[in-house]
Amino acid sequence: MIPLICLSCGHGLQTPTSPKLGVVVCELHETRLTGPANNEGIVTSCTQCDFYKDAKEQPITFDGIQIQKVAAGEKFATTRRTKHGKVGTTFWAAGQLYQVTNITHVTLSQLLDYYKAEGYPDRISFVNDIMDNYYPNSTAASTFYVHEFVRL
Repeated sequence: MIPLICLSCGHGLQTPTSPKLGVVVCELHETRLTGPANNEGIVTSCTQCDFYKDAKEQPITFDGIQIQKVAAGEKFATTRRTKHGKVGTTFWAAGQLYQVTNITHVTLSQLLDYYKAEGYPDRISFVNDIMDNYYPNSTAASTFYVHEFVRL
């Protein structure tokens, strides 16, 4: 069973079976959840909190190596093609609560300035990872949103 936490109220969530199959309920509000859950759980919200009222808000999730960087305090920004939430949005990662402090719309060349915030030792390793593993069809004209965040 995947542990889940409401992004808005922070309370645990009960799930009788798999989150993809069963009904998931917030322990505090005893209401159903809205929004997706990933393999790490903790990326969803109860309907009482209504985190997903604005359809443009999306949770921020991380894959294996990136979640390790977040947990180690090496990563305090993440790049997406679209905005995920807004300044002030909170999200859970690596068992900790984080808050988005800034969202900047950048080109690919501007994005490279964020390599340290993204947890990379240099621009080359950052751009190689972006182009090879995340956004392989990117060009110089591609734009991204950099979400900077802090642990609460």
